[in-house]
Amino acid sequence: MQILYNVWGKGDTTSPLGPFVDSEPGAWYENALNWAYGKELISGYSAAIFGPNNPLTREQMAVLILRAAEEFEINLTETKAKTTFSDEKDIASWAYDAVYAMQKAGIIGGRPDDSFDPQGTLPRAEMAKVMYYTLELAARIKDAYLEN
Repeated sequence: MQILYNVWGKGDTTSPLGPFVDSEPGAWYENALNWAYGKELISGYSAAIFGPNNPLTREQMAVLILRAAEEFEINLTETKAKTTFSDEKDIASWAYDAVYAMQKAGIIGGRPDDSFDPQGTLPRAEMAKVMYYTLELAARIKDAYLEN
């Protein structure tokens, strides 16, 4: 979320405060969180709970990137055939379309055992790969490295 904010939010501090009671005022992520909520990129676990210290799951990342692609008109060209993951039944209904859109676009794939691992977390290297491919598709790689 912070990288998306750095690239597309450009330091916007005018977004209205989000409704999350578990978000600390003045926290390093506050502007990015409010911006992403205002853009409807995120919604939280409930209307009041975001979980800013919780690790991002693979299915949550897929939803976040799909929403960003829709918001910022990133073309998610299908470059791969749909893979049927061995744990497909474990993918949440709210994340199913996003998981397969990301998989077919080559942004995120399965695990070596042919599973997707939807509730698994993303190691930093995998998160970097997802963000790199997303920014590459958006032709915004250089923007991610410029200071705001």
